[in-house]
Amino acid sequence: METILFFPAYAYGHINRCFKLARDLQEEYRVIFACPLKYKDYIIGNGFLFQPLSLQFSNVNNEEVNLTAFLKHYVRLLKKPEIKYQRKKQFQDEILFFESVIKDINPVVVFLDIFLSHYFPLLKYYQIKCICFQVYVSTHQTNNNFPLNTTRLPESNMFGRFCSWFLWKKYFLKVHLNAKIVRYLSGNTDNLSLFRKLWEEMNLIESELFDSKRAFFPGVKNVPELILSPLSFDFPGTKPRAFQVHMGMQMFERRKEDSLDRLFEKKYNTIKEKDIIFCSFGTLSFVHNKNLYKLVSLIAHLAEKVFTRYEFIFSVPLEMHFINSQLPNIHFFERVPQQQILKRCTLFITHGGINSIMEGIHFEVPMLVCPLNTKWDQPGNAARVENHQFGLKLIPEKEKERAVKDKLNLLLEKRDFFKENIRVYKENIIEDEVKFSKIMINRVLQG
Repeated sequence: METILFFPAYAYGHINRCFKLARDLQEEYRVIFACPLKYKDYIIGNGFLFQPLSLQFSNVNNEEVNLTAFLKHYVRLLKKPEIKYQRKKQFQDEILFFESVIKDINPVVVFLDIFLSHYFPLLKYYQIKCICFQVYVSTHQTNNNFPLNTTRLPESNMFGRFCSWFLWKKYFLKVHLNAKIVRYLSGNTDNLSLFRKLWEEMNLIESELFDSKRAFFPGVKNVPELILSPLSFDFPGTKPRAFQVHMGMQMFERRKEDSLDRLFEKKYNTIKEKDIIFCSFGTLSFVHNKNLYKLVSLIAHLAEKVFTRYEFIFSVPLEMHFINSQLPNIHFFERVPQQQILKRCTLFITHGGINSIMEGIHFEVPMLVCPLNTKWDQPGNAARVENHQFGLKLIPEKEKERAVKDKLNLLLEKRDFFKENIRVYKENIIEDEVKFSKIMINRVLQG
């Protein structure tokens, strides 16, 4: 049996988005996931083979300018120039390790997360077939959208088009300046500079390989790209590029979670017949603890003072569990089986990750989307949820207690309206998925 290798970005959200596609492919292929060891039990538990692969240099697209950190690194480089050579040697060792894994597995095709597109030249060099995938909605600039780090809704007028143009120009300028500062302060030993040097040594020209006219990460030119979200979830009028195929919701309802809170089942059995408001902020919630702490504190306060008839289940880091934790209708856990709760909860308060939103749609739960990170896709996802009237968006750093209370009240009062919008949308999406998903993936594989 031929082997297919999935190479997702190192995050549960990216891995989860692959599971439905990977399970479909298992009917004809041996499917292996290449990830760090921390994900081994999770991937094997969901029925896939595992290959350990942990590359420190996999982070190219998020090398933010932390001036304090980079200035300290710059001073160290001035004092100890050998650090530069040590870093280059480490990079070379990791590339050799990556190449050895690819050669040992010998996959018929590699499904490469577009977030890791900088590894594509290695696959091209060794003539290994590659199919890219991305877990977001469209990241290309169009006349009716914005970079995914904004919550703006499209407007079909001159002002709206100007805002779209201006925000994209501002976004690309920031990316360009950011890259220059990082490259200078690191002495050309930042991840992207090291990769560029490697591509030059392989006689591969960057401008011929990558499409940089998109948010977050470069795309790969002339390579099929699967978008693991529905086209219809995007803003109206969004058109995929010729090489892109939207694969629908990609729901994997049989997903088995790992590291679940051991106290969850006992507590859940006592409240599961009641009205539940589920508050979950993703597997990387610790990245944005500052905004998250304020939001959780505010919701817990409202749970105590206003929404006392509802049971609030929070999935948040352990250090936040002391917030109003003695109140009978507030329940804190670290990891919970999200799909199990969504099957019967009344309302879903989420950070706006694409997995959570697709699961909210699948289980027909109205959503309050509270993007916690303006560097990722959460704001753009929140805007699309509100645009489709699946729920409302909330900007945690701007909106105060009154706004949160009013939006929760509106969602609860008009729950049937939002739920019906989701139900109708879901029926159409499922029909499209069944019709096109396997046909398109077979076409891409055989093309």
